[in-house]
Amino acid sequence: MPDQPGQPDQPGQPGQVGQPGQVAPTPGTGFSSAPYGRPGQQPPSTGQLVLELRKPWGSMGMITPSAEIDGHPIRIQWGTNQIAVPAGTHRVFVSCSYLWTYGKATDMVPISPGHQVVVHYSPPMFTLMGGRLGPQRMPYGGTALMIVLLAVIVLLIVIAVLGAVLS
Repeated sequence: MPDQPGQPDQPGQPGQVGQPGQVAPTPGTGFSSAPYGRPGQQPPSTGQLVLELRKPWGSMGMITPSAEIDGHPIRIQWGTNQIAVPAGTHRVFVSCSYLWTYGKATDMVPISPGHQVVVHYSPPMFTLMGGRLGPQRMPYGGTALMIVLLAVIVLLIVIAVLGAVLS
């Protein structure tokens, strides 16, 4: 099952993320594919990065998330992704792709040895906007713009219906 998240492609090949305690190492990055997260199994020189990715509103499963840690691509999926990384500060980049890449968000994340750090990502409501990445659950970007746009559409429909009825 090489295409299933959390399972290695082949012995000695990079794994994929998605299951608790699994990571997607890239050769030469120092990321580990060992299942950490249980007491006593975390080597002291590593920590755990947990990426919580909110699914885009109304996406119907057609949008794919992607991420990089310190410039190295990792395989992720919507929901919780646990990644064992060396201790230190890491540049985390997350984006979405449909027909093009959008919703880009970057954050510097400090990870102490033996600790777990949770980072939340929320994609935007519109593909021309950036995503949001931070230590707490983030609101969808562009929510106010979406409400205004829907209100204008409803107002135009009401005006059209009233114009047709009154004429």
